[in-house]
Amino acid sequence: MILSERNIKPAPFAISRDVATSLTAQVEGGLRQAIASGYYRDGDFMSGYKELARDLNVSMAVVRRAVARLVADGLCQPRRGVGLRICAAGEATLGNVLVVIGGDAAAYRYYMANLVEHLRRRLAASHLALSRAIVPRVGGKEIVTELSSALNQHVSLAVLLDHTRTTERMIAAADVPCVLMEPAPQKNHPAGYLEGCSRETAQVIAAHCAACGAHRVLLAGLPVKRDIHLDDGELHEALESHSIEARRIEIGEKGADLRTEEVLQNAVAYFTQATAGGALDVHGFRPDMVVFLDDYVAQGALLIFTAAGIRVPEDLQVIS
Repeated sequence: MILSERNIKPAPFAISRDVATSLTAQVEGGLRQAIASGYYRDGDFMSGYKELARDLNVSMAVVRRAVARLVADGLCQPRRGVGLRICAAGEATLGNVLVVIGGDAAAYRYYMANLVEHLRRRLAASHLALSRAIVPRVGGKEIVTELSSALNQHVSLAVLLDHTRTTERMIAAADVPCVLMEPAPQKNHPAGYLEGCSRETAQVIAAHCAACGAHRVLLAGLPVKRDIHLDDGELHEALESHSIEARRIEIGEKGADLRTEEVLQNAVAYFTQATAGGALDVHGFRPDMVVFLDDYVAQGALLIFTAAGIRVPEDLQVIS
């Protein structure tokens, strides 16, 4: 092979010394992701050991250890006097999508896992890889270490399930296009936003309530003008079309700081009182199904239902 004919691509990621992950693991993970996402294709050449070490600001020993693991898995092969040749790239992969989740690890495990897995399957069908980063809030402060590390890798598109100015600013600084999952468009957004269809969502919920035989449905949400992706009036209209009586309650006060802990406490306090008689009774309204419009309201309510001996779904059906 003529050396000038090599298609050499530099490493598309950076190394962070602010994270717990070892330098070797970061180099290995970055190279693996670059191969999986299609940045490196079959027949491409990576920079040599010396150049990689210099560009990533790590020692030659770190690069050699990381590359040895890729060689052992058959992902690349050293060519004496030529460089590191990619020999098992994901040619059909178009790129890597980074899903950014706010809140905390618990929120990811219990409320985001199914959504992220659904996205993974859909993206895989479109020949796209998926990675994710959680931005937890501790004492009101966002911990962006995981996001910072993820943005050091090769990212084609970021999808923000939850966002703040900090996460948007970091993604913009990394020059990564992103999409917000928001109920309203954002200004100066590089790629756009996604908004669920409120009417279709309302119809799906109403149809499910009817299929479950519900006649009286309680809608439990937060004191906001509009729930995310769901218009209150459209949901009432959809339920009425199935001859289902609906009543809405708001957990908390309007204008209050709706932090996770406060929402949980408000939900626990409200449903403790509403189940004092051994059954869910909201000022004489006894529902046979509850539709929770907020996950943390659901968490607090289900805790109290269990304490009150109300069995789900035998005694009371729920949707969250």
